[in-house]
Amino acid sequence: MKILILHKWLITGGIERVLIDYLHIFTQLGHQVDLSLKYDFNNQCALLEQIPQYIKIDYFANAQQTAAKEWKKQHRKDNLANRIAYEWQRIIEQKNYRDYLASRVVNYNLVIDFSDCLDDIMRMPKFLQPHFPPTLRWVHLALSKEPILSNKQKRRFTAIFSQHTGVVAICDAMRQQIQENIDLPEHKLFCLHNPIALDNIQKQAALPVSNTHQALLQQPFLFQAARLESVKNLFELIDIYAALKSNHSIQHKLYIAGDGSLKNELQHKIDSLNLSQDCLLLGNLDNPYPFFQAATLFLHTSTREGLPTVLLESMACGTPVVAMDCPTGVADILGKQSEYGKLIPMHNQQMFQEAVISLLNDAEQLAQYQQKATQRAADFSAEQISQNVQSILEMLKP
Repeated sequence: MKILILHKWLITGGIERVLIDYLHIFTQLGHQVDLSLKYDFNNQCALLEQIPQYIKIDYFANAQQTAAKEWKKQHRKDNLANRIAYEWQRIIEQKNYRDYLASRVVNYNLVIDFSDCLDDIMRMPKFLQPHFPPTLRWVHLALSKEPILSNKQKRRFTAIFSQHTGVVAICDAMRQQIQENIDLPEHKLFCLHNPIALDNIQKQAALPVSNTHQALLQQPFLFQAARLESVKNLFELIDIYAALKSNHSIQHKLYIAGDGSLKNELQHKIDSLNLSQDCLLLGNLDNPYPFFQAATLFLHTSTREGLPTVLLESMACGTPVVAMDCPTGVADILGKQSEYGKLIPMHNQQMFQEAVISLLNDAEQLAQYQQKATQRAADFSAEQISQNVQSILEMLKP
């Protein structure tokens, strides 16, 4: 089967690491795969080196066009003229992207929309849409923070999902949310857990690091890796860490890997709490796995997820997880009764602190969760998921 995968960009993020795993799975199953990225951030991503060389990559917008769009987006609220310019560019871009796809998709047996690239096009009248082969739309994030969607959300997602041949949810809770809120035939909805390449993670975790990073790894620390955006709820994580320092005098540092629009605000928060020597923003790490492995615990406070790959990556490295039970995916991984990691009700900072202290002060309990973590991660191995992938692709053959 000849497959075209559409994705927005290649940045250092959880979804992008999942994409890399799927590129390997599809090719190992014998399919010919091309990757079309919507935006080019000048190839400043270590993940590019992990894409098999025989996969063809092209971009809808080159690096210069991408930089211009990002500038307009960042400055759209400065004044009315900037707002109008940004909205006009969005309209033009939508038309150009449709035309770009129309000339390409005819060469493929299947188009996979891995990051909602087709959403605007699928909401167009049918006669304005390109003539697509079968399409598969991945859903990486819960459709809403709430179990029940608003009527507006229901209409939007129904209009999009109904145009696709199939829709992939990445955990059971997400599949249930779609079933309960979206008018979608049962045969169109599939569930595929995010795969993790266990061997690759363990190999990368053992690679040497810079002297600067080695010094950080030698100290006891708690870890989080995420985009520095509001949905990741990192301000609350910093509050929890501040309370752990003041109320329990823990010696562990808190390292947060990743980049995003809230970097300066988060640093200001850290400075205001006098934590600048203890809570460190590390930026994007080309290889975060030595940090996953060396951490005592992985802490997660996100308000909305799909199936958070970072939890699985941490567990694959034998590092236990303490995480808030956001929609969706966290409970699917850790177990509703905290069988494989500590599951905490959303925004319950007291329970979160107690779970962390309990693990830090109880070596036997910590060792048990370390063992459970690696066992649970094996359930999401690429080998296990690839069998389910091939079954779905067989169903979608035209």
